[in-house]
Amino acid sequence: MKTKFGVKQLKNTTPLWALWMFRITFLVTKIVVGYIAATNLLSPHAKYEVTLFLTLVVDPFAFGLSKMFGIPNIDK
Repeated sequence: MKTKFGVKQLKNTTPLWALWMFRITFLVTKIVVGYIAATNLLSPHAKYEVTLFLTLVVDPFAFGLSKMFGIPNIDK
């Protein structure tokens, strides 16, 4: 099946490769946020900025992008 990209794909099924790629992105960002919070590598202000960026920008962007990939439904 051909994978398409765009806003028109929101109602179509997301391909498995895209689904898992974006799930891995969410997992990696959560691991990075947890690691940053647990260490003293960054100042408290920098920790705040990085965790906000990852959770409020990267995660929603990845989720939105994942829904743009779709496999058209074939009606028989």
